[in-house]
Amino acid sequence: MTDVELLEFICSNEDDQQAYDQFVMRFLPDIQNHCEKICKIRKLHIHVGQQIAHETFEKIRKYKSFKKNEAVNGDDRKSILVYLKDNIDKHF
Repeated sequence: MTDVELLEFICSNEDDQQAYDQFVMRFLPDIQNHCEKICKIRKLHIHVGQQIAHETFEKIRKYKSFKKNEAVNGDDRKSILVYLKDNIDKHF
């Protein structure tokens, strides 16, 4: 599955644990890095960023809010990262 197909699947009613785990495995390193950078700038403990990263994935899964037609550019991976980072920025 492509990144977008995987996220769309997670945001559907057909979501399953294996698909969710695969999505997290693909994007968690980039998202944790983003959160850690914000924590360093704001002088927060790194664990705060790690918690926010995990909560972001859980909220995506719970609220199923991703819409492919709202993607911001032609690069699917970058579009998903922008979407995830936008959700993270709401936590800080």
